[in-house]
Amino acid sequence: MVKESEDAKDIVAVSFERLSGNRSKFKNADELWGWLYTVARNEAIDCLRKRDVRRKTQNELAQAPEPECREPLESEIVYAKLMEKISLVIQSLPESRKRIFQLHYGSGMDTRAIARKLNIAEQTVRNQLNRAIIQLRQALL
Repeated sequence: MVKESEDAKDIVAVSFERLSGNRSKFKNADELWGWLYTVARNEAIDCLRKRDVRRKTQNELAQAPEPECREPLESEIVYAKLMEKISLVIQSLPESRKRIFQLHYGSGMDTRAIARKLNIAEQTVRNQLNRAIIQLRQALL
């Protein structure tokens, strides 16, 4: 139905995942296979609908006129100033706190990974992140 092997694999995976949660409901194999077929068919139909919506959206975006050059909106100016102020506050943090903050929010590392990398306790990482947030809040209010 979907003609894409990756989509078909996803549909099969979702179907069997749902089956694992509902296995006890079936009395015999015929019921199970009928139910599994219906779930897979419905997933395929959903996949085709999503693909159609995606295609229509891409077509609309491709046909949309290019935006004209314009002056920055007030909100863009406010956003730029806010980001500049946040950057200044981050730069003013103590070195260890700044490094922990950047690893967490810049690199997306969790507290456990940061603790291992810096060879410090996880609670220390949490405390430093909390203090950095407090300093940011105070500077921005």
